[in-house]
Amino acid sequence: MSRYYLRKPDRKDLGEPCMNPVPIPRFYCPDCGRTCSMLPECIPPRSWYLWEVRQVIFLLLLASNSLRRVHISNGSRVSHKTIKRWWRSA
Repeated sequence: MSRYYLRKPDRKDLGEPCMNPVPIPRFYCPDCGRTCSMLPECIPPRSWYLWEVRQVIFLLLLASNSLRRVHISNGSRVSHKTIKRWWRSA
């Protein structure tokens, strides 16, 4: 079993230097027989979008922009449903 797995922290491919994919360390617990992983702080758990993308979305929403306007202004990279889910869970 590998001691790490590879994860792409973002989906942008702009020809800029990036660290895709990032090795995520995996640890084995001999007591329970399960593995766990430790994500770096720059990668949000269970999400394709980086923290900086979420930050821009929230700043636009806090500036009294509608969900529709935020969705359109981000070039439709983040779906309307995702923006709505993030806003409701905040």
